[in-house]
Amino acid sequence: MNIEDAPGTTLEVTDAAARRVEQQILAWPEAKTVFSSVGVGAAGLFAPREARFARIDVQLVDRSERRRTSSELTETARLLGIRASRSDRDSLVQSFVPGIGPPIQFRIEGDQPAVLASLANQMAEIVRNVPGTADVHNGAAAAQPELVVHIDRQRAADVGLTPASVAGLLRTELAAPTVSTFRPAGTTGWDLTVGLSPGERAAIEQVAELRS
Repeated sequence: MNIEDAPGTTLEVTDAAARRVEQQILAWPEAKTVFSSVGVGAAGLFAPREARFARIDVQLVDRSERRRTSSELTETARLLGIRASRSDRDSLVQSFVPGIGPPIQFRIEGDQPAVLASLANQMAEIVRNVPGTADVHNGAAAAQPELVVHIDRQRAADVGLTPASVAGLLRTELAAPTVSTFRPAGTTGWDLTVGLSPGERAAIEQVAELRS
């Protein structure tokens, strides 16, 4: 099963969601083992790597030991309230071939993002209403939230700042890069990062208050 949360979701939130799903699946008498990979989407080696994705592999007990089929369990999983889909062993080859995913895909091209998003939403709704369809995914709705900062070069120069120094400040405070590693004897060590806490960079107003 593949879980996909909203764009911009943190790894911690996705991990918590995956753990909740794990516990519910492990309560199934048909589930033998459950293994989650957080930050990885569907399609194995060519999966998207984003914090909002999680992949959950479920091994079922032998067919002779359960009453529900894998298809019935997939429908049960969809009732958990989190977007999930199913991949059979027979379709694993498809999952590892780049450019090949679901059996039916539509691609809309153009140079106007807003128009493309509108058309994609309309098409997704049409497909969802077709009897027999499931796991309809609209890739146009997966745009990442973005904050664009425009630097007033004259004002920056007045206080002795360059665009590069402002960009460096934003990178340090918001991206929280690793600056060193603390590795006591007998441990694997910990990365040391410098930056604002998630709460301190949660609002645009707070970003505007950064000081060099």
